[in-house]
Amino acid sequence: MDGEGPTTGTYRKNKRSKRTSNNKKSVSGKGKPQSTNLQVPDRVNGGPLRDLLTSSLPDPTQLEAVQTCLEHVQILARQLLGETAAVVVQGSYAQGLALRGSDLDIAVIVRDEEGGSSRSSKSKGSKRSRGQMEPDVVQRQQAVQCLQRLAHALSEAKLDEIRIALRIFSAKVPVLRLHCGAKGERNVVVDVSVGGSLLRGACDRAVYAVLEQDPSSGTAAALCRLVKLWAKRRKLTNTLKGGLSSFAFVLLTIFFLQRRSVKAAKGQCSLPSQLSVTGQQAKPANPENCCHPR
Repeated sequence: MDGEGPTTGTYRKNKRSKRTSNNKKSVSGKGKPQSTNLQVPDRVNGGPLRDLLTSSLPDPTQLEAVQTCLEHVQILARQLLGETAAVVVQGSYAQGLALRGSDLDIAVIVRDEEGGSSRSSKSKGSKRSRGQMEPDVVQRQQAVQCLQRLAHALSEAKLDEIRIALRIFSAKVPVLRLHCGAKGERNVVVDVSVGGSLLRGACDRAVYAVLEQDPSSGTAAALCRLVKLWAKRRKLTNTLKGGLSSFAFVLLTIFFLQRRSVKAAKGQCSLPSQLSVTGQQAKPANPENCCHPR
């Protein structure tokens, strides 16, 4: 992180050509199959329920703003921090359960030339057992420096699609909050943090992998969305007042579907155990394909 990357002027000069090539991986599904999690399952017939599910999905404008922001952040991260830097999607977008208006959580992963974390394995407080992958941790000072450089580069670039909203650098986990989207349209809130390894977001990818095993083709994901909507409308997701997070309600829903899978008939909504899908060890993100929302 101490090395100087290319200037912001270089980024502004090259971003148009890079975005043109990246548009082949747009939200329309080109370059990456469209996730069934972002569709209403066919078995949900017309009526209020289908209308509710359809209205809860991210609209094309939101998905386009998300993809544009990811492309900009990834290009800047690699120019400022080196070509081995990666951007990993976290939260509901990585789970394939984003709602209309959902925030986007991403982590900038700083890696050395060998592809490992920039944090030394001999750092103070680093404890690993034999065979265990390095922990997803990063020194707070290092994270703040990384976010400061990214914020400065974004300010200098003066992009119409991305605006800096808050620099939450005094928090335990430093965050750079961005507003993405064309002026005059509803913004997508993007929270950028810094991760210590490609293990960041492994739990979200595990949720996505389990939901993909649903034999009823999307009913499990639709149920997770309905539970999230219900909990939000009942004001049960305010963690500052003792509520559970939306992710907690997703895990409860998945657990319910896993428990009923033994008695479920073929084709009914049920889910296998995580162990049978992802195995015992957390799976790191693919650095070449880890910045696309589900």
